[in-house]
Amino acid sequence: VEHGGSGPVSVRYNGRRFEYTLESGQSVAAWRPGLRAGGVRLSKYFQEAGLPGPVRERLPLILSASGAVVQICFSFWESGRDRRFRNESA
Repeated sequence: VEHGGSGPVSVRYNGRRFEYTLESGQSVAAWRPGLRAGGVRLSKYFQEAGLPGPVRERLPLILSASGAVVQICFSFWESGRDRRFRNESA
């Protein structure tokens, strides 16, 4: 992750690089136990996307200021499409 304090955040993973514009309080993070998106455990979305276990824990996520997942960055894995969620409380 590269971030200069304002503007887009550059994230590199799996040989790819994408830029994301974060809203106030948002951050880029990795998976950790207990994270949910859209009220559902992340493992469900990872299984639907067919991600191998070791990749799941490393795939970049965008979290809201409250710690809720607002985006799963599937675009880093085999040309997947990012999945966005409403900004919810953690």
